[in-house]
Amino acid sequence: MAETLISKELQAEELAELRAWAGESLAARGALPAACEDVQSRLIRSVGRGRLASGRLVYLKLMAFPRGKDALRYIHRSLPAEREARSLLRLAAGGIDCPRPLYVQTQRRCLRPHFSFLAMTAIETEERQPDFAEYCALTARLTGLGLFHPDLNPGNFLCQKSGGLALIDLQSARWRAAPLAAGLRMRMAAKLWLESGKGKGSELMVAAGLLQQEQLPAVLAEARRLRIAFLRGRVLRCLQTSSEFECRRSWRGTMHRRRDRAADHSLEGGRELRQLWIGDRAREILLSEQSQLSALFLRSWWSPGRSALYFPKELAADRLSSERSAQLAAFEEFQALEGAIRDPGGAAGRRS
Repeated sequence: MAETLISKELQAEELAELRAWAGESLAARGALPAACEDVQSRLIRSVGRGRLASGRLVYLKLMAFPRGKDALRYIHRSLPAEREARSLLRLAAGGIDCPRPLYVQTQRRCLRPHFSFLAMTAIETEERQPDFAEYCALTARLTGLGLFHPDLNPGNFLCQKSGGLALIDLQSARWRAAPLAAGLRMRMAAKLWLESGKGKGSELMVAAGLLQQEQLPAVLAEARRLRIAFLRGRVLRCLQTSSEFECRRSWRGTMHRRRDRAADHSLEGGRELRQLWIGDRAREILLSEQSQLSALFLRSWWSPGRSALYFPKELAADRLSSERSAQLAAFEEFQALEGAIRDPGGAAGRRS
């Protein structure tokens, strides 16, 4: 493995311990070391917290690239730990409070990304909810430094005990050589408004210097578009490999299934079952109703047999049949999202 950053503030014993943690995580295919507490685990990334023998509290961010598409993103780019460490150092140089990167270790195999390990200092926080004006003020400073963050949200900000906000989670951040142009600035403002500003006064973005008054209508329209695209993406996770779903392909066809639910019984049918599967997910995401289905098998056109929906044994087949209309209605709601993306000014867009 390549060590691309070793902080000068690390003691020899701390460095040896971090190297041991990285080796343990690599051997466990990206799992957190046993000495660390899980903060957030997803399919492609894990975040953990651990205390070194010296007493220093550190945060770890690990990535093992389990899916081909995740590895492909970094074939010609530096790995996530390297990118985030550089962003943190650049932010600190610009006077923005953020964690200090302590140690980075990465590995490629046959040029393919295989492992990414970042250790950072912990931020001392206080239990306080920042207001939207604080978010806007710090975001304006970020855009002035040339940092574009496509997914800026309240989870990126921490309230420090020393006062003010600190910024975390810069894996997707990108830098420009000059302050951001109006288009990128407006995209960041739209995402921030969508995640934390609704009902709190869009004029605060102007007061903080993040936007010009005449840009507000376009930013609010972009926030609506982002909301629609986000919901559509969450629904379509049922057809992808993600933290909640698994997608397996074979010569017979494709199996989509929930990771946390048994698939005990099946209901056979044609390709229309795909609408029911998407509708079931749409009920959960768009209508906040309980999903019913466990898996969907879509056979290949050359394969014998039929496609099938699967559901837990607790759900009787007759009840599943009665749910059909609700699933199809939810599928129509999903199609309305599709229409809103194609025609943002249409009825579907206004409903969203």
